[in-house]
Amino acid sequence: MKYLVLTPDFPPARGGVQTLVEVLARGLAASHEVRVLAPAMEGAAAVDRKAPYAVRRVDIRGGGPARKIWAWVAATRRGVAWADVVLCGHIAVSPAAWFWGWVYHTPYVIYVHALEITSRRRPGIRRFLMRRAAGVVTGSRYARGLVAECAGVPASRVVLVPPAVAPAMVARANAVQAPAALLKPDGKVLLSVARLRRDERYKGHDIVIRALPLIRRSVPGCLYWVVGGGDDGPRLRALARKMGVEDGVVFWGEVEDVTPFYRACDVFVMVSRRIRRDGLEKAEGFGLVYLEASLFGKPIVAGRVGGALDAVVDGETGVLVGPESPEEVAAAVVGILRSPDRGAALGTAGRARVLSSFTAARQAADVHKAVAYWMEGGRVRRNG
Repeated sequence: MKYLVLTPDFPPARGGVQTLVEVLARGLAASHEVRVLAPAMEGAAAVDRKAPYAVRRVDIRGGGPARKIWAWVAATRRGVAWADVVLCGHIAVSPAAWFWGWVYHTPYVIYVHALEITSRRRPGIRRFLMRRAAGVVTGSRYARGLVAECAGVPASRVVLVPPAVAPAMVARANAVQAPAALLKPDGKVLLSVARLRRDERYKGHDIVIRALPLIRRSVPGCLYWVVGGGDDGPRLRALARKMGVEDGVVFWGEVEDVTPFYRACDVFVMVSRRIRRDGLEKAEGFGLVYLEASLFGKPIVAGRVGGALDAVVDGETGVLVGPESPEEVAAAVVGILRSPDRGAALGTAGRARVLSSFTAARQAADVHKAVAYWMEGGRVRRNG
């Protein structure tokens, strides 16, 4: 089958969605013909040269939303005419897929992550686009529920396909690291990997910082490492000072390779919660970093909401807690740190789960199976 992957989120930009879409394109390219249409950005040429699929870049820099939409529409025509199906990595680019799909009778599929469909702005347009898609793919039960709530798409046209860990990350986890590449902390280490953005405060860094004084009473010298950059850093640093744990919170900023941090930590902690503000609900759509940490054999502490309910198996690969409660976070972390055998068992089970159930081949096969079902079911037809 010929797939056009249409996405505003793609490497070299970093993030869970960027990784998810690239891994999916790579997986589909193993058995199908794939072309990717993604934004132009610095460093893109080096990334595209290594890709096992053709990549075309769209210049959407500058201008407002309307200009971006028309840029996608203008750039998409040839690809839609060529493709059997268009896979939209984000609903934001689906207007172009809908328009040219109507012209060329090419069906389109939307991958819904979560946050992008909860805003009160233009809900009618989102419903229109999702209802006219051949199908909708979601990465978690939380996102699937949002599709039903926000768009009323029939269950037969919504499929849950969790994301996969990038093969490159699997290779790094399996590699033996040279001693010089290893971080060597003095005490126990908690790790979070996520952007520090004011509009993404649902990630829960502040709750972990509030829990750290309680954790250090039982585990003196415990450190909290924060990997990721953003405009919410000053607030979190001020909170660490206020809580008296400024010496225990290390802000590493953005890093080229997170592998040494996964290796060095004792517990991966990201207690994402659900936040409603200005009519917009925000929560973790899945949380690919949970899988990455599990791949390195690390026990997880996560919030008992949103996509984490699919990413972490409570009591098997990690511990789910009330994400608004520093006390629950502290109790879960201390319980793991004071019982090394339990922590090792959680990490071992997590790694085995990732390697068996969250592979690029499985993700691509499940998406293609759903697409083939929607297309062969008579609801849509291929080009020609």
